[in-house]
Amino acid sequence: MEYKHTQFGRVIVGALLFTAILDGAIAISLSLHGMHWMWPLLMAPVFILLLFSTLTVRVNVGGVDVRFGPGWIGKTIPMRDIQSAKVVTYPWITGYGIRFWGDAEGSGWLYNVDGDKAVELKLQDGSRFRIGTDEPELLLAAVESALAARDDVNLDD
Repeated sequence: MEYKHTQFGRVIVGALLFTAILDGAIAISLSLHGMHWMWPLLMAPVFILLLFSTLTVRVNVGGVDVRFGPGWIGKTIPMRDIQSAKVVTYPWITGYGIRFWGDAEGSGWLYNVDGDKAVELKLQDGSRFRIGTDEPELLLAAVESALAARDDVNLDD
């Protein structure tokens, strides 16, 4: 079984698009006054928008792959490193993008672009990794299916 889903980050896109439009207007104004060197700095939100507008998650028996935007930034977790998975809810104030988080149960990294739901992977080394998603139950089912397939292969060895 293979799972693939791309989530669009509405909030992050809206905020960065607003900032990009505002920065574009400022850049045009500064250009009229001979300050062309400001363009790259003021257009940074457009670059960030491209990098963090979507989050694509792929799950197969080999592992879980999480990629932002065009795929330059991401992480792959081999299935052999995953101990368990569960759906979690986190506070909206956690933010979007790549975040380090902590709670009473421990801490870890969160990759997300929208919402307040994630699938938390508990790794063999005790660390945790959260993947923000608008399909938490489907992503959890895919991870559990891949874990079961991994265990079936290990039993046959």
